[in-house]
Amino acid sequence: TVEGLNAQKAQLDAQQQTVQQGIADCDAGLAEIAAQRTSLTQQQAQVEAGLMQIAETGVMAQYEQIQQGLAQLDAAQAELDAARTDSDAQLRAAKRKLNSAKKQLDEAEQELADGEQELADGRKELEDAKQELADGQAEYDEAYAEAQQEFADAEAELADARQKIADAEQEIADIAAATCYALGRNTNVGYAGFETDTSVLEGLAKVFPVFFFLVAALVCTTTMTRMVDEQRTQIGTLKALGYSNGAIARKYIGYAGSAAVLGCVAGYFIGIHLFPFAVWRAYQMLYKFSDILYLYDWGLFALSMAAALLCSVGATWAACRVELTQMPAGLMRPKAPKAGKRILLERIPLIWNRLSFLHKVSIRNILRYRKRLFMMLLGIGGCTALVLTGYGIGDSVSNIAEDQYGAIFQYDYVFTFEDAQTEDMQRAFREAMGDSLDCCVFICSDSYDVLAGNGVRNATVVATSDPDITRLVGLRHNGQTVPYPADGAVVINEKLASSTGAQVGDSITIQLDDAHAVEARVGGVFENYAYNYIFMTDATYEQLVGEPCRHKAAYATTPSEDVYGVSARAARQAGVQNVSVIADMKTRINNMFESLNSVVLLVIFCACMLAFVVLYNLSNITERAREIATIKVLGFTRRETTSYVFRENVVLTMMGALVGLPAGVALHRFVMDQIQLDSVSFRVRILPVSFGYAVGITFVLTLVVNAVLSRKIDRINMAESLKSVE
Repeated sequence: TVEGLNAQKAQLDAQQQTVQQGIADCDAGLAEIAAQRTSLTQQQAQVEAGLMQIAETGVMAQYEQIQQGLAQLDAAQAELDAARTDSDAQLRAAKRKLNSAKKQLDEAEQELADGEQELADGRKELEDAKQELADGQAEYDEAYAEAQQEFADAEAELADARQKIADAEQEIADIAAATCYALGRNTNVGYAGFETDTSVLEGLAKVFPVFFFLVAALVCTTTMTRMVDEQRTQIGTLKALGYSNGAIARKYIGYAGSAAVLGCVAGYFIGIHLFPFAVWRAYQMLYKFSDILYLYDWGLFALSMAAALLCSVGATWAACRVELTQMPAGLMRPKAPKAGKRILLERIPLIWNRLSFLHKVSIRNILRYRKRLFMMLLGIGGCTALVLTGYGIGDSVSNIAEDQYGAIFQYDYVFTFEDAQTEDMQRAFREAMGDSLDCCVFICSDSYDVLAGNGVRNATVVATSDPDITRLVGLRHNGQTVPYPADGAVVINEKLASSTGAQVGDSITIQLDDAHAVEARVGGVFENYAYNYIFMTDATYEQLVGEPCRHKAAYATTPSEDVYGVSARAARQAGVQNVSVIADMKTRINNMFESLNSVVLLVIFCACMLAFVVLYNLSNITERAREIATIKVLGFTRRETTSYVFRENVVLTMMGALVGLPAGVALHRFVMDQIQLDSVSFRVRILPVSFGYAVGITFVLTLVVNAVLSRKIDRINMAESLKSVE
């Protein structure tokens, strides 16, 4: 510090004075020694003078004087030596002290120089610190001023906000008592769409498994019956060897039962995981739910197992029971061919005589084996019906968006406004939009509950007296135009009329709130597919509700192809709260039912696989090996032989398809009746192309089966097939 440096400097000054005093003492001692040397010189001169005097005077007296002088001289010399020794010692001590003091002085001077440098550095740092302090003080003063200004602004904003809150609280206090609505999960668009999709699947699940199971039971019964018939010789041999009827029957029953058990177990678990997974993956394109959870219905498993065992084991037991009643010798011989009979077509010579021989044989064979004919018609007809039903479901569901927002609701936009639009405001909006809108009708739209026989149905009430509403909403029923209702009447959609049981001239009950309900006379019924609607005039609305119409919405069409550009322009208009583009709604509905296409394709694929199994099973040529070998021996070519055999399959396929088409129409209507939704009604229809697809798929499967079985015909050995049984 500065005080320490000043103290060191004072100490160094005192030490320097002490050294200088020592130097002065040394100089005084040297001067005294010089004076003594001068005195000795003078005495030596006196001695020499005395010796000369002795020489002049007497010797003794002089000798004595000389001795005294010598003694004095020796004493003086001793004193001089002693003084010289003391002076030398004092000088050496003074020099050492001087050197030490000089060294200390040099060190003190170095420390003083270092201290002065540190003092200079400290002063510089002090000056820098003072400058930083001054700068910080300036920044602090500036920040403090800004903070004071911000605090003042915040206080002003807080005062304004408090005033706004007070005004808002006053506005809230001035608001009348609110009407509370309890909205269930059905009001959620996603849940409603998912419920619609699952309801369609639920309707399919009620019908399709039954038909699939019936066809599968037919295949199982045919297979086991044919197996027992083909092994008649083996059964007869076993009986001849002494095996009991029960042991023989247990062999075939065990085979059929084990196949049924294994097939049922594998089919149950594969079906539980495969089909729900495929459906869930299809729905995940639209709905984001949690992972699928597989549930095992053991009651359904037991029912399926019992039905499978009944079809397989029961059919096997019935076939074995018939065969085991015969004698071994009869069983070891092949069955006699079924006798041919005249058919009805033979009694019509105009047609019969024009047929070729092979065609006549094919027709007789078809009608001769009645059991095979019945099973082919049932199996092929059932598969055709399933395929047609699958396509029909797609036809009935896929065009809902186009039917609803193309034929019925023909507008392109729904505009929602913040406040009710007066006539001047409506005119100003139309003028602001200019040529962007072709037609714009302002409406009053509210949602109310309608009392039905089994509950309530939610419906949207649309009120307007603008005659252009008929240009935007197509009210039709059974191909006839339904006029817009006059004052005092309403028109309702067909689904709502069916739910309430109301017809033209009847009344429906509209629930305004928990305590008030009104009766509205039905003046017409129109077709509609999505949601429930009630149309009326402004006067009717005011008469029913008891308050004037508040036109806070509008339907509009545009001649422009840029529908989104027009919607953006409308959204920028004053007072417009929301703009709904109907194209988006159509896309959303199409996506909602698009996932059903995967389900429909899955059903069609399973029906095709089942049809292939039925055709292959019923077209098995093993039991006709001797017949085919006979015609090959008679000289039939390969083409004639395959035509002879497969012509029957083609004819039976045609007959089965003719039977399956009306059955498919009836099945389709039954399935659509099972799909009952509150907010959606389907247009039950099957497009003509779907009939062509169903028949075409059936014939393609027949041709595939024929191609597979043609190789078996080529491998038939004529000698082995025709050799004697004995």
